[in-house]
Amino acid sequence: MFHGIIKRSLLIIACAAGLPGCATLMTDDHQSIVVTSDPPGATCQVRQGGAYIATVNETPGTVLIGKSRHDIGIDCVRAGYYPGAAVLQPTFQDWTLGNAIYGGNLGLLVDTASGAVNEYPHWVAVMMKRQPAPGESAAQTRRLSEIDEARQHALRDRLVRQ
Repeated sequence: MFHGIIKRSLLIIACAAGLPGCATLMTDDHQSIVVTSDPPGATCQVRQGGAYIATVNETPGTVLIGKSRHDIGIDCVRAGYYPGAAVLQPTFQDWTLGNAIYGGNLGLLVDTASGAVNEYPHWVAVMMKRQPAPGESAAQTRRLSEIDEARQHALRDRLVRQ
């Protein structure tokens, strides 16, 4: 009797030792993405695989999405600005390859099916250009557009350096 309990316990421990190679145990099959816009205060629709999955009522905001092999599309609108859009592509998590060594094919199968082998960027900034105001001269529109472009260029540079 005691010998059987020890065998079962060792079998359970051996099986559990093989599980940490599974990415779904290391991370989740969902992740948060911070959606920002320039200018802030936009409303954004989030799509995955062609289906709308979330709305950010006012940027900046955070959405929880399921990891997948499909791109994430983000469409933002704000009064006084042209609509802006961004696409987030999933990237393969390199450490998931540990499943081939440690967790075996079963771990890779579970991670692939759940989408845990993929990850999206954790934030996105959607840039929008302002529309000319009624009665605004062409020179004013050009000057304000130049200021906006310089500000957005500086923002992009700052984000790239992070």
